[in-house]
Amino acid sequence: MLTPDIRTVIESGRLGHVTTINPDGGPHTTIVWIGLDGDDIVIAKLSSDQKLANIARDNRVSLSIEADGHDHGLQRHIVIEGTATVTDGGAPTLLNHLAQRYIGPGATFPPDPNPPDGHIIHITPTRVRGHGPWTQQATNNKTDTDTRKQDTMQAIPTNPAAEKQIEAFLAETGVNEAMRTENMAANNVEELTAVANRHGFEFTAADMIRHQAETILTFTDAELVIYYTNEPWWQLCLEAYSLYGR
Repeated sequence: MLTPDIRTVIESGRLGHVTTINPDGGPHTTIVWIGLDGDDIVIAKLSSDQKLANIARDNRVSLSIEADGHDHGLQRHIVIEGTATVTDGGAPTLLNHLAQRYIGPGATFPPDPNPPDGHIIHITPTRVRGHGPWTQQATNNKTDTDTRKQDTMQAIPTNPAAEKQIEAFLAETGVNEAMRTENMAANNVEELTAVANRHGFEFTAADMIRHQAETILTFTDAELVIYYTNEPWWQLCLEAYSLYGR
């Protein structure tokens, strides 16, 4: 997912803007030094902070980086969405390595001779977008997405009776304020289906996923969390069918 162009930007000495999710659902954004560890983006922290607390609760993150150059008058940039994990130790070594880029060759950082071991945040990308040469990658990913969508829809057969029930449920939701309120409170497809079932509509979570596949299967893993789970969407649909569609 990280092409040579993207890796060059990450290692260019540009500051990263990393966003995690606060307990109230709002964004928490800070400016950080960034590096690479294989296919992960890494960030060093000498002590615990709000970012680490947020990741421990919800590991979805995004990272934005400005890049050199302009295209059609727009500044090149990269936005990386992904999931984060935190490992203990190693922060001083990573910070000193990054200091050669962010401060200058020969820099010593942290200045404390005995810094704490700290933590390292590892961001595993699930989606890359932005403005620059890497936008071609998004086009390539869309082709891959379309193929997986087609395969998944073929694997989950249509249930005509359920389709009629879903259409009736959606139509009723459009005119029934109480039902619409319940729908808005649902956090995923399973909960939404439970709302419909309570009101006498007969279909399963898998039926709803199949019905909405044209939309759902274009979502990224991170976006799909609001519907069901953070499993990759093409696995989710097959799993949902095996659990609820029989």
